[in-house]
Amino acid sequence: MLDHCAEDRISRRALESADTYDQWLSFIQRHIFEYKLSQSIPQERGFYFEARARTHHDWSIGRISTRLGRAQLSRGSAEIGRQSRSRYVAYISLTGEIEFQQLHRKARLRPKFIGLVSGAEHLLHNKPSTDNDTIVFTMPGEFVQQQLVRPEDVCTRLCSTLDGVGQLAHQSMVTLQQTAATMSPSEFESAAGMVGKLVLLAFGRASDASLSHPSVRASTLARVKRTIRARLTDPGLSLMQVALECGISLSYLHNLFRDERFTPREYLKTERLQHARRQLELAAVSGSTVTDVALGCGFCNLSQFSTAFKAAFSVTPREVLHTLRSGERRP
Repeated sequence: MLDHCAEDRISRRALESADTYDQWLSFIQRHIFEYKLSQSIPQERGFYFEARARTHHDWSIGRISTRLGRAQLSRGSAEIGRQSRSRYVAYISLTGEIEFQQLHRKARLRPKFIGLVSGAEHLLHNKPSTDNDTIVFTMPGEFVQQQLVRPEDVCTRLCSTLDGVGQLAHQSMVTLQQTAATMSPSEFESAAGMVGKLVLLAFGRASDASLSHPSVRASTLARVKRTIRARLTDPGLSLMQVALECGISLSYLHNLFRDERFTPREYLKTERLQHARRQLELAAVSGSTVTDVALGCGFCNLSQFSTAFKAAFSVTPREVLHTLRSGERRP
């Protein structure tokens, strides 16, 4: 993607130039995705567009206004293959509607909603023969994948902007578009990152809401606990890894433990300690040491292991092992 230090502005009326559709497509390709313009839909002479955008690296914010001019843009394997770096695009409609088709889903974007699409999947973008005014926000794929566990689950879905985080994300996109031209490249990239987090937070909350049914929560919590228990011996196990393996967001993982006695981190620690106590009983016979047990249960620091073990069971690991082995030696 081109790196524009200044805002890119263009306007073109079909009556003035026969290549207005091409100019419109070129602008979209510079700042959003590479698309192919469908030739099956006749180009209308009344079509007019005005567009402006600010782009830096894989971040871009723009506003595209069109009048009349029905069109269909498609993004297939050839277009995807020519862009090596993945991107996601959030759209808000100020006027008019746009239809997206992706991942076997169809969404009609209209005012008071945000839509999200992926540049790594086949995409159809249908513009009706009406007036449209749209703000378009492009984000790097790596950034989106760090914020959402499964971004494909929210692509071609709509998030309300009437209240809450969705409303804040909408206002932030509008403000960034209005002020981007006055920012230095580093300021723009930092601001875009903050806006991106708000936009993806809104989509992440909408995705988690669909998992809020009690039976779904219970089964998901059970799956999380099974995942933790299965990987107790991994000293590098993180809650983010657990969330990824279970296909949920990190915030939803924490939410699942809201009514439990433990936080997810406390649950992981407690399960490791319970596992360590069972391993100490086996160590009394096998000859393993406290250090062997600690390392085998995912604890990297022997002192911290002993402190946590005594806090949980009111006895140290060495005392447990000594008592068990002494008992075995009695006649």
